[in-house]
Amino acid sequence: LFLRMSDFEEVSFDELAQLQRELETAQASASSTKLSRRNCVQIIMKLQEMNMIELLYTLDGKEYLTPEQLKKEIADEIYVHHGRITVIDLEELLNVDLLHIEKKVDELVGEDEDLFLVQGELINTHALDNIATEVNELLHQQGKIEVLTLAHRFGLPSDFIAPHIQSRVGTIIEGTLQNNNSEIVTKVFEARQESRVRGYIRAMTSPSPIAAIKSKFGVKGKIVEKCLNGLLAQRKLKGTLKGKGDKALFIPYIYTKTQEEWMDSFYSKNGYFEYEKAMNLGISNASAYLSGRFKDSICLSSCVMAQTMVEAMNAQLEESLAGADAEDFVDMMELLPSACADDDVAEVVKRSQFYTRQGDDVMLLNKTIVVKKSFVEKCSALFKDVIEKKAQDFDIQELRKALGDSSSSTVSNTSSSSSKKGKRKKGKKGKKEASFESSPSETADGESADIVFSTKEDMEEELEKHFSFISDVFELGKAIVEHIYTPLQKKYKDALMSRLAVGNKSSQKELRPKLENQFTIMVQSIQAFYNTAQQLQEEEDSEGSAKTGANLERNLLRSVCLQLTHVLVKLLAVEHVVEFNADADMTTALRKEILSGVSKEEKKGVVELMDLTKGKSIDAFMSAMETFADEKLQLFVRPFDKKVARNALETQRAALTTTFSKMTNNSNIGEALLLCVSLLFVQKRKQCVHAQGKDLPQLIALLKDKMVEEEYSVLTKAQDEVCVYTGVCVTLLLNPLSNVLMQVYEMLTNSGGVEFNASITVDDLRALVGIEAEKKKEDENDEE
Repeated sequence: LFLRMSDFEEVSFDELAQLQRELETAQASASSTKLSRRNCVQIIMKLQEMNMIELLYTLDGKEYLTPEQLKKEIADEIYVHHGRITVIDLEELLNVDLLHIEKKVDELVGEDEDLFLVQGELINTHALDNIATEVNELLHQQGKIEVLTLAHRFGLPSDFIAPHIQSRVGTIIEGTLQNNNSEIVTKVFEARQESRVRGYIRAMTSPSPIAAIKSKFGVKGKIVEKCLNGLLAQRKLKGTLKGKGDKALFIPYIYTKTQEEWMDSFYSKNGYFEYEKAMNLGISNASAYLSGRFKDSICLSSCVMAQTMVEAMNAQLEESLAGADAEDFVDMMELLPSACADDDVAEVVKRSQFYTRQGDDVMLLNKTIVVKKSFVEKCSALFKDVIEKKAQDFDIQELRKALGDSSSSTVSNTSSSSSKKGKRKKGKKGKKEASFESSPSETADGESADIVFSTKEDMEEELEKHFSFISDVFELGKAIVEHIYTPLQKKYKDALMSRLAVGNKSSQKELRPKLENQFTIMVQSIQAFYNTAQQLQEEEDSEGSAKTGANLERNLLRSVCLQLTHVLVKLLAVEHVVEFNADADMTTALRKEILSGVSKEEKKGVVELMDLTKGKSIDAFMSAMETFADEKLQLFVRPFDKKVARNALETQRAALTTTFSKMTNNSNIGEALLLCVSLLFVQKRKQCVHAQGKDLPQLIALLKDKMVEEEYSVLTKAQDEVCVYTGVCVTLLLNPLSNVLMQVYEMLTNSGGVEFNASITVDDLRALVGIEAEKKKEDENDEE
């Protein structure tokens, strides 16, 4: 008889009783038909196919059981094993596949809140209560148990057992939780620990950190803080607790009292107390603490000092320097404690009433020695004769060399300029004074090695010879020398500068004529160049050709006229005695420096000339230049006549011939061609030309009528070669590696490594103007 449970859901109790009686009758009656084992199996299989029943096979396949029966048997096994059993053991006990067991276990755990599955093990609250009971017995034996150790003891994860054990503290487990619920202790154990800590704290005589006390007794949590605060609140213990947590420090009252008594005793006996000693006693802000404790003290950098000690020092200082047996100096380190630093000694001396009153008669040297000024002056006077003698013996040329100031190229701004004070302004940044700091060689003290009248070591030895007692005081001689050295060196400088001023007067006389001669030559050259440019321009205007004359005029303004302006600036510097290097190129910085020492009107005139060099009219420049030279420098410009033209022509011929004769075949062919054309203008046309390379084609064309065909062909071929050379340079410059390629090209060209199969050489050009080449030995081993 197979019945479903759903058939009995609405059956009454009487009907159920009737069914039970019928079942007993059926079981008692003998079966008229019997089913074989095979038939039973077939029936069960048929029922399973019809989904009328669900059965599970045992591992040996001899028995069936329903899932509900498996769940019931699992619950029974948990009960039999006192609430704790592994899933693996259930497989062996129930003889059912582990897969079916695990499914039913998951269902049981989900249905029962008191059942847990932990690492393949089933455990319920009954088992946990048994564990708590065992823990309680163990706790009463040991007095303290760490919760984490229970995990290893009972074979359960710490994160599982900890909350269940902690929840049973106070109920099953008779104890209390401590140290962030990580320990369980009994009240007896806790009381015993507090008693030990309390006794140790009461016996302390020196400061101790809270962490050290905990480490000594192996306690955790806030037992120590609890005991300390309780004793301090009940006034059963005197002391101070500084800080919080384990970093807190407890200082017993007896220690503080003993420390203060010792500090008071030391201060009263010695008159001072060091900060270092206070910090060794555990006082952090020693300066504030000591000044607050000793009200009559003054704070120094290393200690506090009693006012009475300062008064005693003042009396001794006055007696030593102003008494009947007055001395020249006093070493204050002998009057003050050795604990005082040098800065402390200086501070104490400045607080002395005697030092304040006698401030004009005494001074403090080396921060520790009080010296009479009269004695220092006496020491300084020893070197007066030495300075005068050495200054007189110093060679004037050597002096200029030491200053980097030769007589031929430098005008010094010395005392000789006092006669021209009305022509310059004081306080200008550009005004340079001749100084010794500009010397190329300097000592460690910043003075020129060639113009120091004596070394400090020699001065110290000299003082010890005259005053033997100086060596008895540590570094007294050195301190005096350091004080008097700078004033003495200044006197020595003034003496040397006086000598240099006398020498520079003659230098100024030599430099002005040189510049005036240079001015005259340049003016004549400009006049000659300008005259040629005008003649060429007239010829071109009549022929309607290119404006070569205008180009020459513009080039003349930007080159020679600009150089002439620079000469005028140098003449202004000589006029106003401004120091400068006459042989150096005129830079913007040098021009500004010189103009800063002249009048506004003169500066305005120079600026106007500079602007005119950027224009197009030489007439305007020459007119302004002549006016400036006449009014500001008293220079006369001679009108351009035949004699001036002849002088300019000879000067041009000589200069070009000298330069051209020094060139070799390895020289730049373009420069050589420009020199050749300029010299041919002097020879053939009796004209002075100042041109650039871009003007060569026009100038060569102007020479055609003055030369034979063969000579002219040499010029044209040279011009073609210059064009080839220029084309190569332009090609190289357009290359991304232009800088490197140009350097390599010039090196190879100069060494003969690159040739253009040139038919015209520098010697050929020299031959045109009748110059013989200088014989120079050429290197046979050219660099590659």
